[in-house]
Amino acid sequence: MTDEFDYTTLATCTMWPEPTDPGRGAAALAEHGDRAAALAATGLTPDPRRGFVHRVVCGTCKGAGTVGAYSGDLTEWEDNAYTCGHCHCSGDEPDSPVDDVPDEAHVIALGDRVDAVTEVEGFAWELVDRLGALGCAVTRLAWQVGRPRNTGWYLVPYPVTAATSTVPSRLLGKDDFEVVKPVYAIKGEGDSPLSMTGHGGNLAQHARWQEVTRRGLRYPDADELPKIYKTLAGNPAAGKPFTELRNPYTPLLHIWRAGFGVDYIDDTIKLRVHAK
Repeated sequence: MTDEFDYTTLATCTMWPEPTDPGRGAAALAEHGDRAAALAATGLTPDPRRGFVHRVVCGTCKGAGTVGAYSGDLTEWEDNAYTCGHCHCSGDEPDSPVDDVPDEAHVIALGDRVDAVTEVEGFAWELVDRLGALGCAVTRLAWQVGRPRNTGWYLVPYPVTAATSTVPSRLLGKDDFEVVKPVYAIKGEGDSPLSMTGHGGNLAQHARWQEVTRRGLRYPDADELPKIYKTLAGNPAAGKPFTELRNPYTPLLHIWRAGFGVDYIDDTIKLRVHAK
């Protein structure tokens, strides 16, 4: 997978891709009483690492992914003013149960898109592999059925967030703005990832990573960073040139371009198949 990426494709592709095999999931459910057997019958290869999120609506944002707040002078209430920190903008409780038994919604949404799901799972495991070099250990993948969410900035827990985003920006210093300015100028259309979910910030992070790689920079040791970044002590990437650290944002962008989403990454990478 090359790390070069045409950002403009994320401005025009859709987050609501049509099923490639509409009705396949429903037909499998009608034929098989067992939901796991039905999903396998759609042609999706069973994988012991694959799980399924059984949604519990976030008690803080009530499923919206955003919360309201008063304006700066406390006179006017603004709906959806801030992203919900409790659920990382997913709209689901972070402890929504995950197991290896799909719901009917999983069978239909995944079974109608087997080829795309297989491709996206490949991107997800590539993302996991790249994050592993930065200290993020992921052992499982889980699917959630739902609407697109603005989860761009909240994909991984701190300090991995600092490892993947803050460090490249700091290394670029005064040049950072010129690197990301062209990226932020790209505007989304219709129901594209940029217009629906505000992922422009992650395009900028990808561009930063590409630039520090082109410059031949190396990942700093913790003692070379301000004290606020001391949580990066012991990071396995420390001291390595960026040419040896594959850009973690590349497979993420491929997932979005395919019309799928990533809710959150801890010990499990939670993927979202978009279904209305």
